[in-house]
Order: sequence, then C-alpha cells, then structure tokens
Amino acid sequence: MPVRLLAVLGPQVFAVFLIILAITRNLQTTALTLVLLGACLYHFRIAPVSEKAVEAVLGRSRVVGHRGASRQAPENTIAAIGTAKKNGADSVEFDLEYTKDGVPVLLHDDTVDRTTDGTGDIKDLTFAEVQQLDAAAKHPEASKFKGERIPTLEEAVKVSLDLGLVMYIDVKRLPEDSAETLHTLFQKYPDLYKSAAVVSFLPTVIYKIRSQDPNIVTALTWRPRFFSYSSVDGEPKYSQTWKHFLYSFWDVVYEYLLHYWLWYIEGVSAVNMNNHSISREYVKFWADRGCRMLVWTVNDPDEKNYFSNTLGVIYMTDDLPPQ
Repeated sequence: MPVRLLAVLGPQVFAVFLIILAITRNLQTTALTLVLLGACLYHFRIAPVSEKAVEAVLGRSRVVGHRGASRQAPENTIAAIGTAKKNGADSVEFDLEYTKDGVPVLLHDDTVDRTTDGTGDIKDLTFAEVQQLDAAAKHPEASKFKGERIPTLEEAVKVSLDLGLVMYIDVKRLPEDSAETLHTLFQKYPDLYKSAAVVSFLPTVIYKIRSQDPNIVTALTWRPRFFSYSSVDGEPKYSQTWKHFLYSFWDVVYEYLLHYWLWYIEGVSAVNMNNHSISREYVKFWADRGCRMLVWTVNDPDEKNYFSNTLGVIYMTDDLPPQ
C-alpha cells in the first residue's frame, strides 16, 4: 500500500481494531477478524483509474454548466448544452433517466411536471409520449426555445463530443441498467473515456458502473443530511418521527463511511460536493486521498472566483450569462 494511503487509512484500521477488541476481548480473535475484513476489502475493492486517464477528463474541466446553461436555456436539453458552450463553459452536467420502454433520456426529476407541459412519472411514459412534450414550457425564456424536446442520452453525448465539452453524467437510480447503458455507450464512443465522468449520490450506482467498466472516471456526490432532509437547509424528507431519526442516524454513519472507506473501496477519482461544505482544509482532505474536487451549485460571481482561483476546484453553475 502506498505511504500516502497508509497514512490516510492507518488510523481507521486502528480504530476498527480497537472496536473489535472491545467487543471480543480476545487479541487472537481480533487479529483474525481484522485479517478477514482486510481480505474482504481487498477482494471487493476496485482499483482507481490511472492519474493519466483522470487528467485527460478532469484536467481540462473548470466551469461546468449544471444541466447545461439552465438559467439561460431549458435544463437538460440540447439547447442548454449548446448555450453552455457558447457562453464559456468547458463542461456540462446532465441527468440520466429512463422511459417506460427503457430509453435513456435526460431528465432531473422523477416526473416531467416541473420542466415540461406534461404530467406523470417518467418511468410511466413511453419514449414516443415523452417526445410529444415541450421541454421548454416552464422555462422563463420558453418563447425562445418553444418545441425543445427531451433528448436521449446518446443525442446529448454526440452533441457534447462534437462541441468538445467534458461531460458529467449524473445517475440517480437503476444501477444495473445504468451500468450496462453507460458501458455500451462508452464502447460505442471511445472518446468518452477521455471526455466524460459518471457521478452519483448512490454508492451502489458507482460500484456497479466501475465493476462493469473500471476504466470509467467516476465521482461520488454528497451533501450533509442527504438522506434525512430535502436540501441542506430544507424540510425533513419524512414526517414520521421514527423514520426521520432513523435516516438522520444513517446520515451520520454514511458520512463516516464515505469519507473514510467508500472512496477507497469504489476507487473513485473525484468527489462532487455541495458548495456549503467546502473549505481549504476540506479540499486538502480529499487531495490527500487522491480525489479531485467538484463543487455544486455555484451561481454567485464571487463564489465562482473563490472556488476556481483560490481553491482551484471545478465548479458547476446554473448561470452562464453571455460573455
């Protein structure tokens, strides 16, 4: 194990050793248990992508259009991707969803209600039905983009490649389907290996994708209280007290697992963090683990300058005004 990783993981291994020893009260049993846990860790761990491959993708990414230039154009559309490029972004982020008949498309929400002139869950609508929707209907500049469609994932990828944009593909569900979809897409368009990264809040998604194709650059997304609250400073997700406390407890456990174990087991190349969680020390924390930092969502000009020029991290933004 490299010295840097030993320095990072050593205290955690020692802490686990003490916990097991406190439970078993037997040094031999503790040592054997630790060896078995180490063997499991070695077996299930996926080695990270090479630094050269990571640099090919993340090294040329500084400003990411979040769902495209989503303030200037309808989010998760071809228009938003093109506008992001036109207005100075070198990268775009978009969200992967699936229609009822299994077509991978771009959509952030579970439903089409917020962004289109339709209603219903995306998983209950066929691709033909989705194609009838106006993806610009709810945007402030709807009149400029009337008739904009919800694009397929492949359409978005082809346009982004043609424009020379780095892509961040955000996966929210269906780990096995998404792993197959993305592996097939990366094989069809090999330039994606040096032009795209897959990001997700869900470690199951990242693990499935990296198991299917360990050459894909990936990042784990996180924000405080993700499982228990709708946003950093939002309302609780669950009205039942017991459920709220259960998920609040899981938030604490998961925060520890993410910061000290999951990044290593899954071999991620970066972390995608909420802008309220970032400091110089936090950037260093992840740099010591060999992980680059992405920050979302940064719309204030002063914050953009701070994250990019002072902290030297990649930031995602909704707001990309014409230059």
